Amino acid sequence: PSSSSLPLGLIRLANKQINWQLVLSSNGKLLAVVQDQCVEIRSVRDDFGSVIGKCQVPKDPNPQWRRVAWSYDCTLLAYADSTGTVRLFDLIGSELFVIPPVVSFPEDFSCAIAGLIFLEYTASAQWSSELLVITYSGGLKSYLVSVGTNQNFQENHTFSFSPHHSRGITSAVYHPGHRLITVLDQTNNSGVICELQGFHRQVLKNE
Repeated sequence: PSSSSLPLGLIRLANKQINWQLVLSSNGKLLAVVQDQCVEIRSVRDDFGSVIGKCQVPKDPNPQWRRVAWSYDCTLLAYADSTGTVRLFDLIGSELFVIPPVVSFPEDFSCAIAGLIFLEYTASAQWSSELLVITYSGGLKSYLVSVGTNQNFQENHTFSFSPHHSRGITSAVYHPGHRLITVLDQTNNSGVICELQGFHRQVLKNE
C-alpha cells in the first residue's frame, strides 16, 4: 500500500499542519511541547518556563501526522507518530509501553492517528483508563490501560466509521459531559456522533 490508500485531498490537508504542537492538559496545569525528537512536559508552576519531563521519541519523517493527548486525570501522555505507533509516558517522561499499529508501510498514512482520546474507566479496578485510537482511515480501537505495579495494556474492542466516511476522516473530538464523539471528514464536513456507553458504540447521527 501507499499513501494513495487515503484520498489525495485528505493527505494534502494533513500535510499542511504545522510540525510542532502545544497541547494543554484539561486542568490547565501541564503543557506538552512536541519537538523534533522529544515531547517536553512543562508546568504552570513557573509559567511553563522549565521542562519537568522529557519524552524521547524517534525522529518522524512526516511530523505533520503526529498526535498528542493527555489522559483525563492529567497523569499520562499519549504520543502517536505518522505510522500509527502510540507511546504512553508518565509525567517525568518515562516510556511506559508502546502500542504498535495493525500494519505500517512507508508513506501509507491510513494507520496514522486522527484522534487520541482518553476516557475514565471504572468497570474494573485493574484498569486505570481507556484509550481510543482513531485512524485517518476510520478505524477505532479501544485499549484498556493500567499503570503502576501492573503496568500493561489490552485491546478492548474495535469500531469502524468507514460505512459513513468511506474516504477517511480528518479529526475526532470528544465531549465528556455527554460522552459523545464527533468525527469529521474532508469531503463535506459531515459528522458522525457516537454515544459511548460501556462497550456499546452506536452511531446516532450522520449529517
